[in-house]
Amino acid sequence: MASNTPRLGLYKKDPVADANDTFNIQTMLNDNWDKIDSKVATLEPDGKIPAEQLPQQSLPTASTTQAGIVKLNTSTNSTSTTEAATPSAVKDVNDALAAHSADNAAHGIGDKSTLLTSNKNTIVEAINELFTFANSGKSSVASAIGSPASSGDTFSQLATHIINHKTSLANSLGSGSGSDSLQTLVNTRLQGLKNTLATNLTNKGQTANGSETLLSLINKVANVNTGKRWASGSGVPTGNVLTVTNLSFTPRYAIAIVNGYVAANYEGTTSVFSNSVNSYIANTYIHFRTNGLDIYFPTSGSISWIAFE
Repeated sequence: MASNTPRLGLYKKDPVADANDTFNIQTMLNDNWDKIDSKVATLEPDGKIPAEQLPQQSLPTASTTQAGIVKLNTSTNSTSTTEAATPSAVKDVNDALAAHSADNAAHGIGDKSTLLTSNKNTIVEAINELFTFANSGKSSVASAIGSPASSGDTFSQLATHIINHKTSLANSLGSGSGSDSLQTLVNTRLQGLKNTLATNLTNKGQTANGSETLLSLINKVANVNTGKRWASGSGVPTGNVLTVTNLSFTPRYAIAIVNGYVAANYEGTTSVFSNSVNSYIANTYIHFRTNGLDIYFPTSGSISWIAFE
């Protein structure tokens, strides 16, 4: 039975199975010759195969992991990993290195690659980077200090501004001096004053701690009791009781008046309501509660009262 070759696809007969077939010149010879001819390269006058007839698919581009076709490059600053340097490029690099070494030796520059700056190409670039870094630092420091400091000040002038501000702070605190560090002024001097203020507030009946903010401690000063508090008012009883609440203190003394009758409570000792003719009303009294009081009197009239801390 006839078949085809695997590479060129040439037609061929089986000597046994096709032994009795008629010989066909076209299929058995001419077609095969044409296939062979199409696969054979033509030669240039110099005997070389034209580039377009080369089997490109069998020649991959070279890389760091495989061999193949590689392009030459005369550049000395290329980052390509698929091109090869020419001898002239290698020479350029070698000449530059030699000049660099000679420059270092002649001027005592040293190895610029060991500079701690980002720019290492030239000494000028490195110095400019340092200047920019220092100037930016001065601007940041001047901004943190505030007036009258400015970015145009020298480091010595900036230090003087800091000392002046520290002196002013120490004078305001009444503790320390401009020679103290900021850490000492804030963490030691100021904290000591806060602790003292907290202790004084505690001694005046206020809950205070040195770990609070200074503003919190200052606000508590307003709550210090500087004398006896009192309050007064009037109202109509509900169910024979006038209840007074929301006082800023718990009463120790109180007096109530209604319809000519007067009652009092002195540190818990209460009296019934009585008038000027020694007439009194039983089961009437004043009772103290936390931040308030209750006045017991069976009347529909208004009761006036005054209470003291």
